[in-house]
Parts: sequence; C-alpha cells; structure tokens
Amino acid sequence: MLKAAVHARSMLAVIVLVVLATIGAEWDKAAAGPLAANRAYELVSPTDKNGGDVMGDSSRVRIADTGDSVTFASLTGFGDVQGTGIAVDYMGIRTGASGTPGWTTHAITPPQDPATFVEILAADAGYMDEFSPDLRRGVFRAVSPLTNDPNVAGVLNLYRRDDLQAAGTGSYRLLTLCPLCDATRSPLPPLPAFGPGLLVPMYAGASSDLEHVAFEDRQNLTSDAPPQSFLCSRIPTFCNVRVYEWDHGQLRFVGLVPPPGQPSCGGNGPACVAAPSSVAANGAGAQNPGSITRRPLHAVSADGSHVFFTVPASSNDSAGDVYMRSNATTTDKLNASERTDCADDPTCGGDGIPDPAPDTAKSAQYWTASTDGSRVFLTSSEALTDDTPTGGDKSLYMYDTTKPASDPHNLTYLNVDREVGQPSNDVAGVLGASDDGRYVYFITNGQLLPGGPRVVDGRGIFLWHDGVIRFVGDLVGGQDTELYPTGVNYRLTQAQARVTPDGRRLLLAAHNGAGLQPKFDHGSCLGSFGSGCLELYVYSADTGAVVCASCSQNGITPTTEAFSTVRVNSSQAVQSAYLSRAITDDGEKVYFTTGEALSSDDTNGRTDVYEYDGASNAQRLITSGKGRADSYFMNVSAEGRDVFFITRDQLVGWDTDGSYDLYDARVGGGFPDPVKPAASCSGPQCQGTPGASPLAPIVGSRAFEGAGNLTGTLRARHSKACRRGFARIRAHGKRRCVRRAANRHSRRAGHPRGAVRHQRRGK
Repeated sequence: MLKAAVHARSMLAVIVLVVLATIGAEWDKAAAGPLAANRAYELVSPTDKNGGDVMGDSSRVRIADTGDSVTFASLTGFGDVQGTGIAVDYMGIRTGASGTPGWTTHAITPPQDPATFVEILAADAGYMDEFSPDLRRGVFRAVSPLTNDPNVAGVLNLYRRDDLQAAGTGSYRLLTLCPLCDATRSPLPPLPAFGPGLLVPMYAGASSDLEHVAFEDRQNLTSDAPPQSFLCSRIPTFCNVRVYEWDHGQLRFVGLVPPPGQPSCGGNGPACVAAPSSVAANGAGAQNPGSITRRPLHAVSADGSHVFFTVPASSNDSAGDVYMRSNATTTDKLNASERTDCADDPTCGGDGIPDPAPDTAKSAQYWTASTDGSRVFLTSSEALTDDTPTGGDKSLYMYDTTKPASDPHNLTYLNVDREVGQPSNDVAGVLGASDDGRYVYFITNGQLLPGGPRVVDGRGIFLWHDGVIRFVGDLVGGQDTELYPTGVNYRLTQAQARVTPDGRRLLLAAHNGAGLQPKFDHGSCLGSFGSGCLELYVYSADTGAVVCASCSQNGITPTTEAFSTVRVNSSQAVQSAYLSRAITDDGEKVYFTTGEALSSDDTNGRTDVYEYDGASNAQRLITSGKGRADSYFMNVSAEGRDVFFITRDQLVGWDTDGSYDLYDARVGGGFPDPVKPAASCSGPQCQGTPGASPLAPIVGSRAFEGAGNLTGTLRARHSKACRRGFARIRAHGKRRCVRRAANRHSRRAGHPRGAVRHQRRGK
C-alpha cells in the first residue's frame, strides 16, 4: 500500500507539471493573438537593450527596399554603441542565423564629443530624412568632426555615411565643404552664442543614390555665393540663406537665377546671376529654424539632374519665385507669367479675340514634383496663364518640362472651375502626386464640377488626372492638418496623407467623415480641439469610392484617434522629415494605430496596430491586442510583407524584458524560439519520476521499539520512566517497570537478560 501511494503521488505531480506547462504554452499563444495573412512575429531589436526602449518615432524607422534591414532609434545606448546625440540610431539586419532571434543590430551613430548647451540648442546630432533605398547610405548631421577635412571644428556639418550595413564607426564624406575656406585658409565661424539655431546646415533633399545632396546654410561656402551684409558677421539673424549642392564630392552654389524679366538663364540664354537669398523648395528650415514641411516634396530629382529652390519675397518668407536648376548649367523660373502680352488687341494671335494682360506679379509656392523632376506643382495668386481668372485666388499650376520646343508654354492651369456662381476657387495646397506626375490631389474651397455636391466650410479635395478633374470629398469643418501640421499633438506633427506611387490611391486623415463617407460617427476626442476623432480614409481613383479604413465596422462611436505616423517616448531627439509608408504601393492595404477595439481579439483597451485589407474590406489585428501597454505602427514594406511596430508585449521567446521592442510581423516569417531549460520545482509536489520501491527493513525485537529512536526532551522523559532499582520491560504488548529481583521471572517469561539490559539503556 505504501509503495502504491508513493507511486500515485509522484505520477500526479508529473501530470500537474505537464498540464501547467501546456497551459503556459497556450497562454503565450493566446497572448500573441491570431496573426493575419500567414504572418509570424520576429524580434528585430536586440534582446538586451541595457534597460532602454526603442523610440516610438516613425520618422526614424526606415526600411530597405528588400525589407531585410531597418533603422530605428533609442534614447539608450546598448550593444556596440559608438556615439550618441540625444538618441542613438541603430541598424537591424535580418540574418536568419540559427540559434538567434534572426536579426542582428549594430549602432550607426558615430562617435561624438559631449555637446555644449549651445550646440544642443542649435541642433541635435542625427540622421536626416531619406536614406538610399538599400539603406547603405545616409546623411548625418554632426557636431564633432567625422573626417580630417579642415575648418570643421566647432561647426555643425553634414556628412554622408557609405557603409551603414557594416558595424563600426563608419566611413564618411563631408558634404558641407568650404572651397572658399580652403582657398583663403579662413576658418568658418563657430556656433554663435546669440541665435544658435541660425548657422545650422539643413538637409533639403538628395538623389536616390545620395550622390547629389542639396542643403541650406547661412554661411558663404563658395566664391560665387553673394556677399553677406555687414550685420551678418555680428548677428546671424541678418545672414541670408544659401542653397548648395554637393555633387559627387564637388560643392556648388545653387542660387543662380535669370536676370530680371527673363524666364531662364544659362545654356544659350542670358548669364545667370546670384540671388541674394535662396531657400530649398521643401522649406528645409534654415530660413525659419525648426519649421520643416512634412510632405514628400522631391526637392531634388531622383537622378539629381534637377534641384528646386525659392528666392523668398522677404527675409521671413518661404514663398517667392520658384526656380529649377538643371544639370548645374541652366535655371528656369517656374512661375514666370505665360499670359499673352497684347491686351485688348483682337489682332494678337490672329484669332480676332482680345487676349488678357499679364497680372500683377505675386509670390508662388512650390508643393511637389514628379520623381524625375519633369512635372512640378506650384500655387500662385498671380494669373500665370491666359485661362486663369484674376482676382487674387491661389491657383494650382503644373510646370511641364516635357512639352515640345515648339510649344512656348510650360504651365498648365489645373483647378479649372466649371461650376458657375462660385464665390471662390482658392487652392489651399497639395496633398501629394504620383511618381510620374499624372495624378495630383489638392484642396480648394470651391466646387469645380458642374452640379457637384457643395463644398462645406471650404475644404474640398479634388484629383487632377491627365486633364480630368474628379471630386474626392470634403473635409467638413475646414480641417487642414494634412497641409499644416500644428506640432501641438504629436500625432499631427507629420502629415498622415499618402499617395501611392501610381497615384491611384489616396490615404488621408479627417476629423469629420460627413464629406467623405458619412456612414461613420467620429465621436469626440481629447486633443482634437473639440473636433471628432481622427480617422483614416482611402480614395480609389479606379472606382471613385471612399472607404474608412480605421472606422469600426460595427458602428461603434470612437473615443480615440487613428493615425499612421507617431512620435512618442522621444524626448527632444531630432525628428526627421521622412514620411513612413502607411499604404502598400498597390493601394490594397493600410496600416495604422488605434485605441479602438476593431477585432474581438483586441481586449486590452490600449492602442494596437491594425491592417485594413481593401480587397475584402476587412480589418485585422497585427499586434496581440492583449498587452498591458500601448503598441504603435512604425512602417511597412512596399508590398506589405513586413509590418514594423513597437510593443512591450513579449511575442516571441527571445523577448525577455518588458521594454519597447521593434517587431516585424512578416508574411512567411518567424524563427524558432530559444530552447528553454527544464522547469525547476520544489516542495512535496516535485517527486520526480517514481523508481523501484525500496526494500522493507528487517525488523526484530532487539532493534524495534515502536515509534523508533527518540531524541531530546522526549527521549530523556522516556529514559527516566523507571526509578532506581526498577527496569523497564515489555511483556504481552505492554511496557512497565519491574524490580530487578523479578528479572529471573522475566527471563522465564521469554525476556533474555540482554534484552532487558538493552531496554534499560534506552535503545
């Protein structure tokens, strides 16, 4: 019986351990949640981050075109960290090596000396905006010198790193060269104590291979840059901005413009002259420090042949005359009037119709361009073509360099109003354009189509496509955060709008969907200034339909925002103007962050990452939906295979801390978890696997006395049970004390003298 009981108890313990392990495995599986589209989680950031988090800044998460490498940042140094600004940038590379999480990480921030207070105020060290598509090259702004070039100590500079995929300090080339300084051996002035942000070089744009890089600087770096004013040497506020281009190791001054009254210069035209001031077409920030326009602007064409810039109308204005510098030889004024200069003359043009006179010259604003620079989009209050009405409204124009030489007109007026009786047709701005410039989405306060729905509160969205205008929808309430990010709410510091490369899909955000898809109620959210909760919509140029990607399909009124870009846990680290991808290149899938439970598996009441599939009109949970902290979408690869997000959830066995990590939810991905050591246990429930039962002891009257050997007080008490002259014996199953004289009787009763003597000793 004893043997059976021990065996049964041991088997029960083993069963309990197996059940607990199974429950734990199923709990881990449940915590990960159902993952859509055959995706599997992969831990990108390292398992040991020195107690730090991955920053929640989507502008610093860039994906290689293969999806197998990605950059991210942290306020903590870990791994092979070489240097740091306020934050450190890292490169994650997917290796798939056995016995690892499948990703390796190395730091890509170069060594930097401790920054002074003035340097911190001026600018943080960090990578700027776009990298090369393969993530091998990037532009870094540094406080400390990274090369042996002269005249760089104490001056903020831009460098290009060429080996981002390799660990180590890196290989760099100085972009902010100073040929003028090399010729005169006169060093650049250090950062001033007054106005520290005004001598900061600002990245403006680059070609795809980063062999052409444009930037702004308030210092004269070349001999053909125009002289600065007398006050500039004393007060940086009075220094004019210059645009420069680094081209395969050579630095050029870009701000060369046609003489007054001429539309172009260079080549076979008149000689170009140096503009007193020039700013990058994307408003890089040297003109107004800290004001970066966050849109895909293509200030430099993909092949580097075109650089776009503006000569401002005043010292604190980013608008003015818009120019295109081509192949470092010619410059064209893009907002030069093309109206016929023969007003009221019916013989002009030979058609007998009087032609309008040129309008009063006014400023223009650059918005974006096709990737090859052949089509450029700008707005101006000046009527630049014969078919543009006068009156001061801003009109949208396309400057087309592909028109034949026989056609002297490069400008096309786009927001043509065909609805009579409109009080205004003022273009607020451009949301984006296709890579080839054949699709452009813009906002105006007029209804352009005859019989079309009335635009409410002046924010109608329209599409121009090869000369045809279509109405997309209305931003009710006049919300225009897509054009002018406020910076008050971190979710609005970058535009949410995206246009697919082919231009057939537009992703945009709105606080009120009544003018887009009135089916959904936007509720009311804190931080939206009394407006409805921000939701994401997708317009299809193929069908003309608008769908809400982030709205609850069950009609539940939202209480939180939905957003595609984010900046959290980033302190004062530099923010890039890079716009992460939020819609796949084919326009079929959208990725976003929301606090709404759009899936029954989302039960944590926190923000989670979702995928919207337009083909099935379905919303799928990407993150677990069960974590105790917010998760945020960061970026997605072009075809949607790799969805990168940060979370505190431990979604794979390699993740052993509660910090924010960068994950990839990858189609066809996943790596084996580490082999876990055998679980340890203690206590009576841990008996191990039962073996053979021990042999029972041989018991005899000479050794066995009932309950066994007693110790301590209890043993002493029993050893004194018989007083002197008496002996303790056992007879007929009972113990008693008898006089020694009775010993002979005891022996006759079957108790040998040895046994009595043994008992008297208490054994």
